[in-house]
Amino acid sequence: MRLHILGGFDLTAASGAPVRDVARQSRLMLACLALAGVNGLSRAELCALFWPDRPTAQSRNSLRQCLTAIRKALSGQGETMSVESDLDTARLVAPPSSVDVHDFRRGVEKDDRDGSIAAANVYRGELLAGVHVSEDVEQFLASHRRRLNDQAQRLAERLSRADATDEEALDAAQNLADRLLRFSPSSEEAHRALIRIHLLRGRTNAALRQFEHCKMVLRQELQAEPEVETMRLLDFIQSAVVGGPKTGGQRAEVGLTTANDASNRPTPQPSVAIMPFDNLGDASDDYFADGVVEEITSALSRIRDFFVIARQSAFTFKGRFVDVRTVGQELGVAYVVEGTVRRGGDRLRISVQLVDAVTRTQLWSDRYEGASTELFEFQDRIAAQVAGALKPAIRQAEIEAARRKPPASLRAYDLVMRAFPKQWGQNASAIAEAIPILTEALRIDPKYGRAYALLAWCRALNATHLWTAEPEGEMAAARRAVDMTAGLIADDPTALTAAGAATSL
Repeated sequence: MRLHILGGFDLTAASGAPVRDVARQSRLMLACLALAGVNGLSRAELCALFWPDRPTAQSRNSLRQCLTAIRKALSGQGETMSVESDLDTARLVAPPSSVDVHDFRRGVEKDDRDGSIAAANVYRGELLAGVHVSEDVEQFLASHRRRLNDQAQRLAERLSRADATDEEALDAAQNLADRLLRFSPSSEEAHRALIRIHLLRGRTNAALRQFEHCKMVLRQELQAEPEVETMRLLDFIQSAVVGGPKTGGQRAEVGLTTANDASNRPTPQPSVAIMPFDNLGDASDDYFADGVVEEITSALSRIRDFFVIARQSAFTFKGRFVDVRTVGQELGVAYVVEGTVRRGGDRLRISVQLVDAVTRTQLWSDRYEGASTELFEFQDRIAAQVAGALKPAIRQAEIEAARRKPPASLRAYDLVMRAFPKQWGQNASAIAEAIPILTEALRIDPKYGRAYALLAWCRALNATHLWTAEPEGEMAAARRAVDMTAGLIADDPTALTAAGAATSL
């Protein structure tokens, strides 16, 4: 017997014939039990999901009838898949390779080539796509659907980084990316996977068309521009047009870096690696610790102000005691995020800290607690909170690092970091100090879009608040600076905000 809940609902017997004598509500309950895994769901949870408005005794009776109907349908096929229950909990017991969502999760967790290909092939589409569900059941499914989609998108990108000669991996990545785009056209990870595959196979025009389609969809659906990593792929496409198609030997040139060459990747942005969290509890909690890291990495990778090392590169250090300075040198990052996970009864405690990879200084730390019965919701909440806390922590660390450097060694980026706190002060004396700093940054790098945008904002503030004797000339200078940002700041949200503010003043 085989249960498919990715891309719809499909229950088939060993012969391949569909099992039709299962009511809609029983199918949904079977899907929910499959998602819950070995822990199952309590009877109270199932009653709340399927009969929230009925009295307790009546909902319990309905649950018993539904579980009986499911057991009858499963046992009628002579298969080993079954539903077990006691006074408290019901769970689905299924042999290996009989439930697609279980196969997908196992393949993702293995994090190797064969597991990744198997997971990609089993992901037929979004969880229970096209199946009508009640509002209460939908709330239960939402976090699972989001997590599975995120894992599938990252999986497509990971497989697209395979060697150009590994046709099986690239085919799996392409098929998975195509399926993802059918129900999520704005999945930038899926677009990037297809762009990489086209480049690896020498299809430069197809890669360019995919990039343009990605840009169009993002603007239409999200009113957003492509992320930095996507824009980097455009550089490789343009290089391929000039220098001929990419070959397998040029793997690193299309963004397919590994842990060994990550340190050689040039980036003007702050860079951070999210290390595997230490599990201080039972070994069975490893999956949760890894899941938290995966969610935090995904959340941070969407923040364009800094570069995040891929999860598979950081996980090469799992189980090893390595000094953060060594991590920084090997991965080429300035900051490292470390953490621990501990379970106590039905409570989970996670500690997270941000460390400077050069000085080994702890820059920020926090602790989070939640119920182990809400694992996925807890993971999502932690990822959002950590991402929100790390962004200002890293920004402040960059500002302080720029301040500590002697003036002779300041580069354009460091100068902009020095100007930030002054520019945000928005008073006459602070703006007067920020303008020459930004002007010097532009002397070093005449194409620095963020510096132009911040300079425009400073000059516009000068004119608007009459902090200058020549407001008209200052506003004209602000407009010229805004004009100079054209084509330079599409991948820089901070600069976009500054230029927009200058224009509106």
